[in-house]
Amino acid sequence: MKPIAQAFENLSPDVRAELLRPVQTYDPRNAEIVEGARPRWHLVEVYEPAQRDVQKVMIERRFGIFVPESEVVEVRRGRKVTQRSLIFPGYIFVFVWDIDRHWSRIAEIPGVSQIMASKPDMALLQLCGRTVDEIAVGIGVSRERAALLQRRAHFAARGRAIVVGDDLIDQIRAVENGECRLPAKKRTRGKRQQDDEVVATYSWSAFPDRLLDLDSEKRNQTLRKALGLS
Repeated sequence: MKPIAQAFENLSPDVRAELLRPVQTYDPRNAEIVEGARPRWHLVEVYEPAQRDVQKVMIERRFGIFVPESEVVEVRRGRKVTQRSLIFPGYIFVFVWDIDRHWSRIAEIPGVSQIMASKPDMALLQLCGRTVDEIAVGIGVSRERAALLQRRAHFAARGRAIVVGDDLIDQIRAVENGECRLPAKKRTRGKRQQDDEVVATYSWSAFPDRLLDLDSEKRNQTLRKALGLS
């Protein structure tokens, strides 16, 4: 008997079973489809020097991302050179099922600054660090209700992730592609509550035809304004 085969036979049944188990390709850091959840677009702020690296990691971890770019013509040594430039440097749109479930997976990627969120609910913040029984007795609710409030308080500490509507994504794609889309209906900028989510609404004038003529800082200001973040 060959040495390797003999060594294998000398192992305990449990160890042999572990060695014979198929290799698992699952990575807990990867994005996943969550049954019963509706996929949404969210906005992630990253450190500009690391943006390309963050995009690469997100793709490797199976996150759907959208990074708007435009063609910029520069003159170098007397010759025109066309290159791709980020429309909103420092920002990445991420498409995920259940952002709360994926929050830490995104936030812990090196180069990520924050997931853009609404201001936390101060009433819920006061419940942070309290037990279910303390909440139930303190505000006079059932333990089931108190447990729900405790979970909400945990998420309130970081705010609710802003949901970027599909219409806004379509509008940005139109700007990116040089198209001129006319709105079917006028909408006002702000936020609305929908299915326990903060959904950003906006006016169609938030992204004017001259958006690409603005410098990167003003384009980012326009984006934040459209999402009700400034």
